Amino acid sequence: MISLAYRLQTLSVEDCRVWLHANEWQYSLTLSNKRAREFCNGRALIRQLLLQQSGVAVAEIQITLPSAQAPAMYVKGQAVALSISHSRQAVAVVYSQQQPVGLDLEYIKARDFVQLSSQFSALKAATDSATFYQSWTAAEAYSKFSQQPLLSVLAHPLPQNIQLKHLSLPGYMLCLCYKIPDTTVKISANIQ
Repeated sequence: MISLAYRLQTLSVEDCRVWLHANEWQYSLTLSNKRAREFCNGRALIRQLLLQQSGVAVAEIQITLPSAQAPAMYVKGQAVALSISHSRQAVAVVYSQQQPVGLDLEYIKARDFVQLSSQFSALKAATDSATFYQSWTAAEAYSKFSQQPLLSVLAHPLPQNIQLKHLSLPGYMLCLCYKIPDTTVKISANIQ
């Protein structure tokens, strides 16, 4: 099973504090306001989701601090796949104990999708704004899933042996990438 949650309106940094470990809170104080809000909301939301679904306490969920690598998560000492994405005032998280996952959330705004589509093989199918955002979020989600740089992913068509699940949300496009067909995806919105 894969569990995904999103919130279209982020919490204040202070409202996230109860969901953070002391080292995460201290780290957030070194960030810009925008980056602190993104960082704190991603960690708060994944912990809220785990508490809601599995009763796992904040102290039992370890998430590595930012580095050149994507954050790694350990729940009760066991590695669990994690992906976090944020855009504007929204945040989304996904985790799985069975397989790697990748997630992208994008605010929909006017872009020159024709020019971007002509530059990158992974975006060739984009003929309008909707298909552009589906292609773009798929590429970013696959980049996180595969741990390949985004520009490398964009340079080629996406592989056929991956699963992509798109959600069209008010003002946003979300894409989840995973490997195992017929996996159940549980989606939660606006967890409190």
